[in-house]
Amino acid sequence: MEPVFGTNQVDRTQKRFPQIRRVCSRIRQKLGNPKNLESNSWRVLDATPDWEIDFYQRGVSLKGNTYFFAKEKIVVEGERWVMIEEVKDFLICFDFTSERFGPRLPLPFYSYDGETVTLSSVREEQLAVLYQRDTCLMEIWVTNKIEPDVVSWSKVFLAVDMKPLTGSHHPFAFYAGSFFIDEEKKIALVFDKDKEEINDRAYLIGENGYYKEVDLGYLTGYYQ
Repeated sequence: MEPVFGTNQVDRTQKRFPQIRRVCSRIRQKLGNPKNLESNSWRVLDATPDWEIDFYQRGVSLKGNTYFFAKEKIVVEGERWVMIEEVKDFLICFDFTSERFGPRLPLPFYSYDGETVTLSSVREEQLAVLYQRDTCLMEIWVTNKIEPDVVSWSKVFLAVDMKPLTGSHHPFAFYAGSFFIDEEKKIALVFDKDKEEINDRAYLIGENGYYKEVDLGYLTGYYQ
């Protein structure tokens, strides 16, 4: 995973020291080599969670902490095949002050493997989550309250059936779909690859069938 950024809020002065952390592979789930920019020091924090974060999931920095979309860890003993129909999903926050992961924070939906779930921040105050079902129905939810140990959700911010707009059954890639929202205009700006997964595209999506596509050309060889 990519490095994640946060701040350490200290005592009553509310002074914040910037820190950088890298969350390593989901196999080890180790929070490795934290960098405190104030003291210019590094250290390693071990974690043994009962959940995992897919390698393509991006953390979102908010109020000095970082939030991740995570799933319950499935432990399989031996080499036998196991059919798993439902895996619990939720948000996990890394609190830079306590240097610990918080409890599981519930989502306003349940997602299945291969569906798109991605996070974004709103005005550096709230968290937004984009969820697109395999039916191409896209939903965006925004929190009412978000802290490392508690979350509450407003009603769905935007719900759009993408199939009539795109003319095909082409959901956003589950490992892509970065987005931003404009609360006043009720518009979402989603970044993804095109159907051939070559060029980058931007999608403006709003209420009452509002929809625009912009071809950004070949910007990167992979999803950013």
